[in-house]
Amino acid sequence: MEPSRNFSLFLHRSGSIYHITTDMRGKYTYVNELYKKIFFYSSADFRQEYFETSIFPEDITLYNDARTECLNNPGMSVSTDLRRYRSDGSYFWIRWEFCAMVDNEQIVGLEALGTDATERKRAEREKIEAQEKLSRERYLLRTLIDHLPDSIYVKDTQSRFIITNRAELSLIGAKSEEETIGKTVNYYLDGKSAAEHMNNDQKLLETGTALINQEEFVVNKQGDTKWLLTTRVPLQEDDNRIIGLVGISRDITDRKNIEESLRKSNERFNIVSKATNDAIWDWDLVSGHVFWNEAIFSLFGYPQHEITINNKWWEQHIHPDDRDRVVSKMSKHIENGIESWQDEYRFISADGTVKIVFDRGFILLDHEMKPYRMIGAMMDITERKKLQDELAAQGIARQRQVTEATIMAQEKERAEIGRELHDNINQILTTTKMYLDMAIAEADIREELMLKSHQNISSAIEEIRILSKSLVPPSLGDIGIKEAITEMINNLNISQKIDIRLRANGITKSGIPGNMQLMVFRIVQEQVSNVIKHSKATEAEIKLSVIKNELVVTVSDNGVGFEPKKRMKGIGIMNITSRAEVHNGKVEIISSPGNGCTLRISIPL
Repeated sequence: MEPSRNFSLFLHRSGSIYHITTDMRGKYTYVNELYKKIFFYSSADFRQEYFETSIFPEDITLYNDARTECLNNPGMSVSTDLRRYRSDGSYFWIRWEFCAMVDNEQIVGLEALGTDATERKRAEREKIEAQEKLSRERYLLRTLIDHLPDSIYVKDTQSRFIITNRAELSLIGAKSEEETIGKTVNYYLDGKSAAEHMNNDQKLLETGTALINQEEFVVNKQGDTKWLLTTRVPLQEDDNRIIGLVGISRDITDRKNIEESLRKSNERFNIVSKATNDAIWDWDLVSGHVFWNEAIFSLFGYPQHEITINNKWWEQHIHPDDRDRVVSKMSKHIENGIESWQDEYRFISADGTVKIVFDRGFILLDHEMKPYRMIGAMMDITERKKLQDELAAQGIARQRQVTEATIMAQEKERAEIGRELHDNINQILTTTKMYLDMAIAEADIREELMLKSHQNISSAIEEIRILSKSLVPPSLGDIGIKEAITEMINNLNISQKIDIRLRANGITKSGIPGNMQLMVFRIVQEQVSNVIKHSKATEAEIKLSVIKNELVVTVSDNGVGFEPKKRMKGIGIMNITSRAEVHNGKVEIISSPGNGCTLRISIPL
């Protein structure tokens, strides 16, 4: 059998190669057994079918392009991949080789050989998908490392940059990643910094041992300095051969600056602790531990082994009469986050002697405004206190004399002003009123002018009378303090919209000196005036009583109240306090917003 016939028979019976021919219109003129078996339902005449009817619509253009090229280039084959429907409706890929059929130098149709390309196309698709996935992953990874605040870089075995992220570019002062490729840090860092950096790279590349959390100080060519916490790991092939390194550096400059500031601060603290005579203490409010400097031993004589590391030792050696007050005040400052605390109290030394100390501390708050540490110093002020007490005793005696003389002079001046207003001005205005009353009867000057004059002058007389009465000291020697205050209350209850009551217990004229009665009257008068002007109260009560050889005066109201610390420097309060201090009196004000006010004065008799 001839070779061509053998080949034709092989193609006709092949189980893996499709063999077809078509005329110039694309209608089948021949199909081999494999093609007929797969693509035709029965032994129907395939010659009535066109090749392109079974091709995917999207692939018809590819088929037409291949067909046109073959017809234009006889003798040349054209390859293309086309999808083809099976008889069950599924499809698969076929790789076709088309060429023109020539008879008597005339093109009479196309001949094509086809093989199943489904697996190859699937592999190609999977490869493309894998490449796309890899590309996406690389993009995501690149996006991630470029937006991390840490510097990330990859280098080859010669310490030359291969990859640098944005943070690394900023650190070394480079403009772009392309600029850094193939260059070492020698190009970007100062000589010493570059040498240390290269040395660390080479150490890793030679040993293959990762360098973890290594602190580095770098200076770039622009003079910028940074502290870095760097980790380097080797980049290895599957056979463990080192082909480079990967590094990541975190900027810890701020942390190092803080550490340096803390070191200097601790150094200064230690120097001050040794230089001062004060007992400096540092209390960790979280752990409860307390540190004392050496002055605690010299000031109070306690050996080191007796002083415990918690605050209980300090509390136990505060004088019993002061302990609750001092500890309670400090606890309130800590609970409320009040940053500054100070107090004066007695502290018991090792030999049992009592010393007076001035203690002050500062509370440190964390980012949540919670106290975590308290630092302070105890100062021994025993000798200074003794001297102050001696000077204070002398000063108080002199101040009492000066203040009493000043008050008496003020009272005398008020009396003179009152008598002047009452005896002279009032008589002149009264005479003027009489003249004006007579003028009303005259025919030429009638009611409007005269009545206005009459009313104005009457009001002036009444105001002058009230003024003179308030300036003239009450005749306490005749009526007593209780009666004088009662008279004042009666006048006020008539003219003011407030109900004022007086309660007196154990008050006699003979039991209270005259100048003290006047002082009490003026204090009550001042406070009642404050209540009327500022409190918006509807009720007020004045109490006078004698308790254990003390005259106790209380003025209370149901007004709006106030914060005593903000009002203690007011003129009215200062006047009351100075008057009371003349007679060794003590002034106490109890008030808060919305809860009225109580003024309490105790004066020894």
